[in-house]
Amino acid sequence: MNLKINFSLAIFLIVVFLTFELIAAADTLTILHVNDTHSCLAPLAPRNPDLSGTQGGIARAASVIGLTKMTETNVLTLHAGDSFIGDMFFNHYFGAAEFQIMNMLGFDAMAVGNHEFDLTPAILDTACHYGLLPSGFPLLSANLILDDPSVQDLKNFIKPYIIKEFGSLRVGIFGLTTPTANMISQPAPVFVDTNIGVTAAITVQELNAQGCNIVILLSHLGEYYDEMIAAQVPGINLIIGGHDHYLYGPKEVTNPLGQTTWLVQAGSNYSHIGQTKLVLDNGTLSLASYQPIPLDISVPEEPTVKAAVDGMIAEIEAPTVSHFSHSRLVLQQLILKK
Repeated sequence: MNLKINFSLAIFLIVVFLTFELIAAADTLTILHVNDTHSCLAPLAPRNPDLSGTQGGIARAASVIGLTKMTETNVLTLHAGDSFIGDMFFNHYFGAAEFQIMNMLGFDAMAVGNHEFDLTPAILDTACHYGLLPSGFPLLSANLILDDPSVQDLKNFIKPYIIKEFGSLRVGIFGLTTPTANMISQPAPVFVDTNIGVTAAITVQELNAQGCNIVILLSHLGEYYDEMIAAQVPGINLIIGGHDHYLYGPKEVTNPLGQTTWLVQAGSNYSHIGQTKLVLDNGTLSLASYQPIPLDISVPEEPTVKAAVDGMIAEIEAPTVSHFSHSRLVLQQLILKK
């Protein structure tokens, strides 16, 4: 009799445990995020005696992303902008290579940063064609004005926001681009709207009207403007920042309605990947944890991604090809295509 009771109790506890796990998974959202990676696909210094880098690299980010998706149920993977410009990978592949790897890793969205326009919208459009088709992640910016006929194709890749669903969670994610891009980059004939506060408020209203119970701003504005928007625009739960290359979080900002917005940013150049966990419990959202994970030598490089990066390095370093003549030829071809 005791054996029967103990066995029944064990089964009951297992069922309760599994049910609790399912409910918890449905109400918990894990967000992985990077920003300002600037095509630094290979590890950087400090270096080993063989000159291999020990810090960063997209293959280490891939390991964290893969492990998280294996062990967590509801996972978002986001990039807060500026994947363009900065490393020889960009000089050779003009952004398409990083897009391809990010797409392979299952990124959900990327904000449009100012550096995405440094070589004009035509190069961004071409990188999207080579790196994101046929079914890649969207670029996000709610304050880009894409009215000129010559940039209509970018509308296939750039959206103001997306909505992702995970069980009971309906997550709205929108992007904002720093208006300084109008002066420090070459977005024309695209115009970056300077009314970021109004744009944010209108977009949050749209997302709320569509039933979102979590709203995330994927921002390439910088910390100062992120804090300003958090203080003035109700309804934003989390701001994932970029542009400053800062490593911080979570900061809490309270708006006049008493609502809290959390702000995070994950450094630059794949030095870290941020991991933010939000929990929605009976309509109340809380920040369960935040961890900036250092992508140092303690994190192994994912072999498939490492092989892809090593292959690109070999192509870039091939003595039979001039880097500058290759880049110039590719640029000419891209411009002629447009």
